[in-house]
Amino acid sequence: MACREFEDLIFDSCEGAAAPAEIARLEAHAAACEDCRAFLEMQRELDRRLSGSIPQPALSPAFGRRLAARIAEQRHTPRFRRLPLVLDWIGYLSLAYAAGRLIQQAPHAGAWIALAGCTGSAAYSLWETGKALRRNYGHH
Repeated sequence: MACREFEDLIFDSCEGAAAPAEIARLEAHAAACEDCRAFLEMQRELDRRLSGSIPQPALSPAFGRRLAARIAEQRHTPRFRRLPLVLDWIGYLSLAYAAGRLIQQAPHAGAWIALAGCTGSAAYSLWETGKALRRNYGHH
């Protein structure tokens, strides 16, 4: 049985997923460790046998073009098209709730002025945020 520290690295190297520096570290260790060397050779032999017994699927000549077109399409499709609209409505509802709470708590003129200032500031911030999100995510 291989050393626990090197088991995953042996599997990764057989799958071609190990970095060159890690492969060099494994090879150096396997040269000195008989158990790891035997386990590495057993895994390599198993991979060779499995690779030889499983036929490679034949792909149509158009497969590569269709795959490239699909990737390009996915890359250009905005993932959060409705996010700015949802955030706008959350902002509107939050402002309405905050205004209602302030009106309940502050019946004096000074509070009304503060309410108007806070509401205007929040509305402007939400408006600008919405514009930026629409610009970035293509929602018009």
